[in-house]
Amino acid sequence: MRLFISLILMIMALVPLSGAAAQNADSVAIQFYLQQARNTFESTYIFGLKRDFTCRAVTTATLTNYRGKLDRVDSTTYDIAYSDGRISSIDISDTAGMSQSIVPDLIISDMPWQLDCEFYFFPNDTGGSDISIGFEPRDASIKRAASGYITMDRYNYMVKSYTIYMTNHQFSDRYSRVYLFDYKNLLTRPVFLERHWREGGFWGRKYFHQRISIIDYRLGE
Repeated sequence: MRLFISLILMIMALVPLSGAAAQNADSVAIQFYLQQARNTFESTYIFGLKRDFTCRAVTTATLTNYRGKLDRVDSTTYDIAYSDGRISSIDISDTAGMSQSIVPDLIISDMPWQLDCEFYFFPNDTGGSDISIGFEPRDASIKRAASGYITMDRYNYMVKSYTIYMTNHQFSDRYSRVYLFDYKNLLTRPVFLERHWREGGFWGRKYFHQRISIIDYRLGE
């Protein structure tokens, strides 16, 4: 399969194409990779499957006030148990009680293939084992328009990272998330999540930053 894909991409690179034809060839290749990534991700992503497991989420959050000074730092640990695709129990150790320092829903509902966007290959693709596909909104004026990129393994299509940026989010005028994934025991697992958002107001802007490490995955029987 790897050899077949490589041969197809080599042929596409060697055959001279007009601008429109080249764009169409890129579109076909992008849709192929996105579909393969979707199939692989949806069949292996641990938070999207009805698997019993436990994990620990360790979060560090910082809040900058309207004057641009560090206002608060919060460190929280969540011991989470999942059963039948839902949280069955959660133990929280919270040092500061910052209300924003929560683990977001890890059933990701805005992966690139779920968005109405235009997609493109990065021009610095050198043919290595990883491939990145960027996306932009078709209409930037749409509320909560999303942009970003996804990185996957070129040959087994496992998603390695995902970055999404939004404007006019439900509680922020600018909002972004960055995920890192690993693949173990035939499962795709988030191991790191970073969130940023900005809130505007009469007195200025304040910024929130949260880093979440998700560790100690243990599968049930």
